Amino acid sequence: MTVKKWGNQIKSGKVGDERTSVWGKKLLGGYAGVKHTAKQIIDEIPDITKYKLWVEPFSGLGRTAEYVDLPKVLNDKSEYANEFCKENFPNAKVENMDFMDTIDKYDSEDTFFLIDPPWRFDTYDVNNLSFCDRKAWDYYDQLLKRIETLKGDWFLLNSADEHETKDILRKSKWGLKIVVSEGKVIFGKNARTMICSNLFDPNVKEKWVSSESNKTKGGIKKSEKEIHKDVCDVCGSTYTGMTYEQHESRPFHQDRL
Repeated sequence: MTVKKWGNQIKSGKVGDERTSVWGKKLLGGYAGVKHTAKQIIDEIPDITKYKLWVEPFSGLGRTAEYVDLPKVLNDKSEYANEFCKENFPNAKVENMDFMDTIDKYDSEDTFFLIDPPWRFDTYDVNNLSFCDRKAWDYYDQLLKRIETLKGDWFLLNSADEHETKDILRKSKWGLKIVVSEGKVIFGKNARTMICSNLFDPNVKEKWVSSESNKTKGGIKKSEKEIHKDVCDVCGSTYTGMTYEQHESRPFHQDRL
């Protein structure tokens, strides 16, 4: 049974119903976004007052922007998102351009980037109001390469389990934190968002432990101290003196995939 067989957004759709939303069963819609963790995300910024500009290359409906008291640039390729942001954030500069163009245009030491690309392709594929033109992993691959030279500080968001991005952020050199909603707001569970940032300790990567993987106390957040070593967690070999991308192309690594 696939998620695409389900109908509406209130869990009462039956198999075979015409699909009217991507909220059927447990797959959230393209604009569910970070609505339930937005405030917690903002609270993780050490000193937001030091910045002169807030930029969202994938603004969606500006879920985090409402908690930010800075001049704003809200960019999205969705015209629906553009109109929503113009109406709800009248003082913001609303753009409709490629996310990379937005980053290039507004990058400075005084800029903070809140980068929230699509987490799951299917949720956008069936939502004609949102915009997603490539697989989620491709967005993150491009972004991780671009942030290497960013002048501004940044948060890069993802689902807590990196469902479609193959742990691309967990394998990166950057620190990770997990923020959790105050209530059980999504199908009886807390909403969870992963934050990757240049502002975090790169040796600390937080991890969400689900009830399925923890028999004594499910749904807890565990902080793991991960001192970076050039050891591949896929094949177990070291790759000192080369990047992880270079190591990935080695034949014996490919044999373990």
